[in-house]
Amino acid sequence: MNGTIGKALFVTTLIAMTLLAACLPASPRQDAVQSPLALASPLENAGRAASPEDALAANAQADLA
Repeated sequence: MNGTIGKALFVTTLIAMTLLAACLPASPRQDAVQSPLALASPLENAGRAASPEDALAANAQADLA
């Protein structure tokens, strides 16, 4: 009987911790956030040849902004 109570307490605690973690706000890390002004301007990249990877990166940055 004592083992059953211990298991029930463990499961209840696990469920409560999961629900509390799910209710926390999702905030991005501060070092991962860039302002749109911090991105390189097209004039800075005018001297380079554009590669497909650069185009994909630019599209991803535009989507994220």
